Amino acid sequence: MVQMCAVFTVTYIAEVTGTYSKLWTFSMSSDALCGVALSGVPLEEFLFYPLVMNFSLLIYLCICAYLTGRN
Repeated sequence: MVQMCAVFTVTYIAEVTGTYSKLWTFSMSSDALCGVALSGVPLEEFLFYPLVMNFSLLIYLCICAYLTGRN
């Protein structure tokens, strides 16, 4: 869990930094769902990335609990 949080933190910071420094961009005119951007990053990206990472972690924990309960 600590490793997952570390990876999440590093990749999230790298994504926001890369977008802010224009290493990669989002086309707000063609890709915007709600039209709100924070430092050039669409709001959807800020919400999607943490949800996907946390959902993956929850699935992993559920599988671990299931396998532990089978023994």
